[in-house]
Amino acid sequence: MLTRYFGIALVRDVAGAEMCGTLKNIVALAAGMVDGLGLGANTKASIIRKGLDEMRRFSRALYPEISDGTFLESCGMADLIATCYGGRNRLVALEYTRAFQAGHPVTFAALEDSLLNGQKLQGVLTSNEVQEIIEIRKWEKEFPLFTTVHAIVNGTISPSNITHFMTKGSLPKAKAAHAATVAGAKKRGPVDLTFTVDELAEYATADPSASMLGLIQQIKSTETPAKHAE
Repeated sequence: MLTRYFGIALVRDVAGAEMCGTLKNIVALAAGMVDGLGLGANTKASIIRKGLDEMRRFSRALYPEISDGTFLESCGMADLIATCYGGRNRLVALEYTRAFQAGHPVTFAALEDSLLNGQKLQGVLTSNEVQEIIEIRKWEKEFPLFTTVHAIVNGTISPSNITHFMTKGSLPKAKAAHAATVAGAKKRGPVDLTFTVDELAEYATADPSASMLGLIQQIKSTETPAKHAE
């Protein structure tokens, strides 16, 4: 479908499109933190570039069938850029960072209520779900930006650490009770890595994070996984 002002491109890579729609929210949190710190365009571009790289590698670690080209489609790079400049996750992370830097910290749950007019903040829940996989598979050093965002939204480190993610190594883990209080997140646990791409399509909904929830059902009982895909 193509008109003077609107066009649609079909992507057959259902799993890739779903993962892009889910993981972009974590990167948008990082972009919002950069904006909240008052840093410039180069820093934000670096965060977005690294975020896209981790999105691609994390997705292919779970589903090797996913096409790299999907991340250059509208559902990938374009949606990521739009979210990092004008999305709700970026907005809430920006205000969270400003409040933290001003010495008046506020929870993500409170900001969701005051800023989003009934919409839901997906980034924090997605970050917690993704990090569950990363920690079980000991991929923290493979996905330092995702790991750093998770530590920040759970109150383990300050937002100012977002630009130092490559030097953090293994970050301290937030205590469960404290994490829920700081992030305002509900535990949505356990990620099944045994689905095929066709089976994942059954989980496609208007809420991209629902697919990640579908992924989190059996991972704790799976055998030791193979090294992630490059």
